[in-house]
Amino acid sequence: MGAGWYNGFGGKVKKGENVEEAAKREVYEECGVKVKNQIKVGVVNFKFTNDLSKIWEVHIFLSKNFTGKPLETKEMKPKWFLVSKIPFDKMWPVDKYWLPLAIAEQKFTGKIVYNDKNEIVSFAFSLN
Repeated sequence: MGAGWYNGFGGKVKKGENVEEAAKREVYEECGVKVKNQIKVGVVNFKFTNDLSKIWEVHIFLSKNFTGKPLETKEMKPKWFLVSKIPFDKMWPVDKYWLPLAIAEQKFTGKIVYNDKNEIVSFAFSLN
């Protein structure tokens, strides 16, 4: 899911860990960076029109405190961008709406529906 697009680090929560622990683990597994502190800025639920019963819940964290040098792994080839040059045209279509909120440390929730061509059918965000 999202192959070929710029996407954030992430994955599933394993048994015995919470969302915050899973986020730190996934960053480490996907690029070798150890997150020291993170803040939760958002939760986004998205689904696809071909299976409206399945909801993907994504928790979004921001961290400015980490150690290690980002490394390419089998799951991720990390690339950093200046905020003014984020390639939104090479990301999930709705990212251009929530990523600026996350960068500004504005807390939010959102709901998105995509069709089978990964086009936005509907979306709504609210600030917390």
